[in-house]
Amino acid sequence: MKNKNNPGLSSVEADPASRWSSEAIRAQLKRILGHAEFQATDKMHDFLRFVVEETLAGRSRHIKGFTIATEVYGRGADFDAAHDPVVRIQAGRLRRAIERYYLVSGGQDPIRIEIPKGSYVPVFAKGPDSKPLPSRRLAFQTQNTLAESCPLLLITPFEDLTEKPEFTHLGLGIAAELETELGHCADLRITQDHEGILSMEKLGIRPDFTVGGSIFCDDRSLKVIARLIDNRTGVHLWTDSFKLPLESAHLIDFQENIANLISAQIAPEPGVIVRAMTTVSRHRSTPNLTTYEAVLKGYSYWEKIDAVSYQQALEALQHVVNNGCDSGRVFTMLSLLYADNIALEHYGPGRSSLNDALHLAREGALLEPCNQMSHIALSRIHFLRNDLDQALSDVETALALQPESLFFLDRIGYMLTLLGEWDRGEQFTRKAIRLNPFYRVFVHYGLWLNAFRQKKYKRALEESERIAETGIFWGPLSRAATLGLLGRSAEGEDAARQLLLMKPNFRERGRLLIRHYVKFPEIADQLVEGLAFAGLNID
Repeated sequence: MKNKNNPGLSSVEADPASRWSSEAIRAQLKRILGHAEFQATDKMHDFLRFVVEETLAGRSRHIKGFTIATEVYGRGADFDAAHDPVVRIQAGRLRRAIERYYLVSGGQDPIRIEIPKGSYVPVFAKGPDSKPLPSRRLAFQTQNTLAESCPLLLITPFEDLTEKPEFTHLGLGIAAELETELGHCADLRITQDHEGILSMEKLGIRPDFTVGGSIFCDDRSLKVIARLIDNRTGVHLWTDSFKLPLESAHLIDFQENIANLISAQIAPEPGVIVRAMTTVSRHRSTPNLTTYEAVLKGYSYWEKIDAVSYQQALEALQHVVNNGCDSGRVFTMLSLLYADNIALEHYGPGRSSLNDALHLAREGALLEPCNQMSHIALSRIHFLRNDLDQALSDVETALALQPESLFFLDRIGYMLTLLGEWDRGEQFTRKAIRLNPFYRVFVHYGLWLNAFRQKKYKRALEESERIAETGIFWGPLSRAATLGLLGRSAEGEDAARQLLLMKPNFRERGRLLIRHYVKFPEIADQLVEGLAFAGLNID
């Protein structure tokens, strides 16, 4: 059968008729487990050893999350994967460790051992014919209809200009950490080359963007300057600098933190690469869009959150699904569009179904179980269905997948706040705002809600003014209610009139629309009271 993750390689489950003997596969397993570049915990070693040995013994049908949890991780017979994502999380980390091993050191190994996404059963694939390794390595993501059309980012080692031997490998370390962190971005292809873009072009490969930089130091501090170049135009799209006092220089932590900060600013929406790519596809008609360009329509909608961009995103994503797209990101984005129409009523009630939204979100999570956004979408749908315990479990799963990543920390903080995890939600949201200038502006709504429930109305008013930038009716709604409770009725009435201009039927639909976002009756009543003081009484 064909290996989905490497279509050009044939793969087989090990059996007596296999291309390789059990001894050859065990030798490859031993080679991986004993290599310094296989960066995995002892338990991940046990995980890989267990699934390979079970397959060699002909018991691959019994390799399930439950058996791994009980046999490898010591869970009991009452193990429930819905409430304990340990196997799913560790499987994702194991896949990345295996991928890294083959990229860094195992490229010429005769056998590839892989664990395809969506399964815990390993497959064994033929390695390349033996020949000298080139001085470059590519790290393309799984090829599917999204990956084939998304931009290619070249990572180059950061140039060491410190003239200090202890920092000789720091530039390579930052590049390696960037490769790992950016590998979590489902709509970006990653490649790394020590010789730069000219070397890539000799191979006929033209990356869309290049990220790299330089490292400096003086007697007091270590400084890294990072930059992103648009290779299509030669324009420097972004640059930033990071410093660390020399006396507290923990280089591993330093390079991890830098990679995290760089990745958050350039990779996910609404980061630099997405903004640059959006300008290219803005005027393309739906039938001519690639899958990635359809995804960009979704990102454009979340920048504006209005009915026009909503309809464009919905048509684009539905078009690629109807044409056979199997990208988890597309299903996840569609589920969130359905959820937004239910919560915001861009096109009135009845146009979207919560059941359909849940089906799409589950499909997205099935296709990309290790993607944080998949579980954030599930949390959003369960929240709208008033299944708050499950919504909290979903967002906790998303956080556990990449607890240090900034990619979706603002969304995670936002959902935690809506679910009543007030302090933790605000902590995560403010951390994301502080560290990532490209955070999602709508998360200020969670900060407004937390201040509003505490009756800290001056602080709530500051947050409500930031919500106005999102262009949805919750901007004037939050402002009107807060001004009303501050006793500033004239200003509150102005905000209430703006609310009715944006949502003319709010008097009739207001309580339902509020309940879509506010799940605590006492806060909802407080909000209705504030609107009344602003001259807006709702049914």
